[in-house]
Order: sequence, then C-alpha cells, then structure tokens
Amino acid sequence: TEMITVEDELNYVKQYMNIQKYRYLEAMSVVYDAEEEILNCIIPRLILQPIVENAIIHGFARINKPGLISVKIFKDDDVIRMEVTDNGIGLTRLEIDKIQQGLDFPKNSTGIGLKNVNERIKLAFGEMFGVTIFSEPELFTTVEIIIPEIRRGQHAT
Repeated sequence: TEMITVEDELNYVKQYMNIQKYRYLEAMSVVYDAEEEILNCIIPRLILQPIVENAIIHGFARINKPGLISVKIFKDDDVIRMEVTDNGIGLTRLEIDKIQQGLDFPKNSTGIGLKNVNERIKLAFGEMFGVTIFSEPELFTTVEIIIPEIRRGQHAT
C-alpha cells in the first residue's frame, strides 16, 4: 500500500470535491477540520476519497436539502481518527452490515469502496484498525477510520 501524508490525502479529497461540485451543480459543501500536528503523519493513499465519494453517491442520492460533508482528522492517544460525516439519507443497521461485509457494492462508484479501504487498513496495520460506520436513517452517516499514528521515517510495527 502506497503511503502519503494526511495533508496530501486531504488535497486529493479537495480536488475531487471541486470536480464533483461542477458535475452535480447542487448545493454541496464540505467542512475540513484537521489538526495541524498530524498533517505530516503518513496514511495509506486513497482512504478518504472513496468514503467522501460514497457520501455523495449514496448519502445525497435522494435528499432535498443542501448536502453537507464534514471531514475531521485528529489524534486520539496514539491513533489517528478520521471521520467523514454526511447529512444524507442515512443507513439502517442491515444496510451497514451488508456494506461492512462488502455485499452492497455501489454500481456507479470507482469500485474502491468501503470494504477495500477497510481491508487495506487491516492488512497494513492489523485487525484493531479499520473502518466503522455509524448512522441514523434520514439524519446522518459517519464513517470512522482508525489507523496508528505514524510519522514520516517511522514504519508500521
């Protein structure tokens, strides 16, 4: 798995969002909140963008309010937590279970998907890390990614 800095990954997401705003021409905004001290930590490439993409394709598919995505990245003890929250349609418990088992594959996405992100994180860092989904139907979905805090020049143990 190719590793890049948190800052670079955020820049990918920002570029992606700029394209999506033109493509969908809908009221859609993103709020970024990343702690300065972890911008130079390294993370697997392409773990945030597929999550944001899912939020747009699925979360905003059938809502009639402006779409809002919040991307929060912060240090929590010796791990990095990344939370992508959308104010979209939300998910039921059953839908969450299906997604986490990789059964519910979005047809019109890049195919990277949550399952792939989760597997790549677990392969790189172990079973205690990965992706968790929290959701309340009609209100929100939060996808939380937890990975170890690794600085440039350090290696995953």
